[in-house]
Amino acid sequence: MNSRRTFIKNTGIVSIGFFGLNQFVLSGCNSKVQNAFGPLLYKDGDILSLPKGFNARVISRAGDVMHDGLFTPRAYDGMGVF
Repeated sequence: MNSRRTFIKNTGIVSIGFFGLNQFVLSGCNSKVQNAFGPLLYKDGDILSLPKGFNARVISRAGDVMHDGLFTPRAYDGMGVF
């Protein structure tokens, strides 16, 4: 009897958590939400659209030769430079 109550309680908690997560994700997709930095601008030749006053620079691309003579890997490990 106790395990059934625990299961129902935990299922309810998880359901509420997923509902909250869903609302959070949907609020990020709302087109009415204004970007705090202004609209994104695209210039020919750029690979990113950035707000006015921001800039980006490509550090390396997959397959480029690095200073040690090895090639930049194609499977990045998720690190970035900011």
